[in-house]
Amino acid sequence: MVVVLVPVLVEHQVTRKGQVTIPLELREKHGLGEGSRVAFEDAGDCIVMRKATGFLDLIGSGARHSTPDEMNKLLEEMRKQDA
Repeated sequence: MVVVLVPVLVEHQVTRKGQVTIPLELREKHGLGEGSRVAFEDAGDCIVMRKATGFLDLIGSGARHSTPDEMNKLLEEMRKQDA
């Protein structure tokens, strides 16, 4: 037997100001709290909304791949190229 999971479709009405409520379960699952930023993408026949990734979200993201010394060398090389 094959089981296919279908996402639950939740509908909300758009307000006069163009606002909708993101269901609590989705806000909790995706870490969306007050002040969180989201990005919208026009995907043709639908609109895709995802949690926006800001600069501060990326801090430390390269730590698994490089040492601080390697990152500093890379930064210096990038600065030389910009000069």
